[in-house]
Amino acid sequence: MKAVQVLIGILVGFSLSLSLAVPAANAQVFGQPGGAGQVGAQKSGRGVLLLVSEEYEGADAQKAVRFWWSSPQNPAWTPSDAVMLDALKRAGVETVAPQGANISRIYRTAHMSMANASALGALLGAQQVVVGQIRYRELAPVQPLNLAGLEADATLHLLAAGSADVSAIKRFTVERQGFGGDREAVLEEIRAQTAQAVGGLVAGTLSKASGPVGIQTAERLIGLRNIENAAVLTEVKAFLGQIESVDAVRERWASEGIIALEVNPEKLDSADGIEYVLRVLENHTFDGFRLIRNRSAQTAELAEFYVEPLQQEGF
Repeated sequence: MKAVQVLIGILVGFSLSLSLAVPAANAQVFGQPGGAGQVGAQKSGRGVLLLVSEEYEGADAQKAVRFWWSSPQNPAWTPSDAVMLDALKRAGVETVAPQGANISRIYRTAHMSMANASALGALLGAQQVVVGQIRYRELAPVQPLNLAGLEADATLHLLAAGSADVSAIKRFTVERQGFGGDREAVLEEIRAQTAQAVGGLVAGTLSKASGPVGIQTAERLIGLRNIENAAVLTEVKAFLGQIESVDAVRERWASEGIIALEVNPEKLDSADGIEYVLRVLENHTFDGFRLIRNRSAQTAELAEFYVEPLQQEGF
């Protein structure tokens, strides 16, 4: 028996920078299957570098911390890294795999600052950096079944490598709780779910599809702005799927704080049909939020909606 609770949030964060020098290092850049090459430290980088530490806290409050750059001459990805890398590669996002990097001890910390992460990413030949921590913590057993419990908490920032003024492009948060008869099995499950969710969020942000300029579409898309957690996106997509004229809903692109959805991606809808869907969406009140149509930003390619949280009534 097991239960899993999910909360995914996406927030934008900011930070000032202070660059520190480290010796140059080599890295290997991997893209889609078959694409690999050697690059050195350079201003014009390629790929995304993961600087994500994995922490595990037992019931006795003892912590085990792992991060690949603690031994840069012989780097070993953590299990969370492996899941994230797989998600990024399957989405077609290039990733940087350092090999024999000569990294200063200044950077060999599990809690690296965003400024240092940006500087290190540039020296390892990356274009972007994902820095942060994924923490797993044991929970008290659930009685009367004595189920083992674990919670995961991930907080990561996406940065531009080598920027003189470091500010987070995106801040990602993912939380999970899992329960089951076997603690190791629960850990494996929530680790896979947490890292997969983070990898998917990063991949969506780094998608080569940068919006209407980069993607040609024959019909209007639905743009959702100010989405702060994945549950909102899931609920909107589920509601759209219930409209009688909608057979399927697909995420078309994500850029500049907007996620664009396409209804019936396998067929061409009429302008009147799309407008009907937009009116239904505009007039529906969801549990905890509603969508406000931004008529001042309407284009032939995109109908934009703001997500407005609703104030919850107390007892």
